[in-house]
Amino acid sequence: MLIILSIIVILFAGFTQGVSKEVFRANGTAMGVILNAFTVAGFYSAGLLNADVESHLIWLLPSLIIGAFLGAKSIHRVNEQVFKKLSLYLILVSGILTTCLAIKSLA
Repeated sequence: MLIILSIIVILFAGFTQGVSKEVFRANGTAMGVILNAFTVAGFYSAGLLNADVESHLIWLLPSLIIGAFLGAKSIHRVNEQVFKKLSLYLILVSGILTTCLAIKSLA
């Protein structure tokens, strides 16, 4: 599964070169949906989804909705180059943290 997720990230990087921030954001959203779908499927197959996770989801869902709304409203106010750099740095940091946590859980 890690190989599939890596391919998706590489495709995202390839398809976001030289595009507008709106297209960049749309591609990022699609990538996020795909990655999260694989993650949830993996958690489900490992038996990790339980009532505790569901209660956290219920509490965090409003933050997701508010964040998506604020992002959609503010995208036109942010410089395109700043937006792209910030987005790529956040993806990089997220990938590094995810990799570190995965390695730590294997030990």
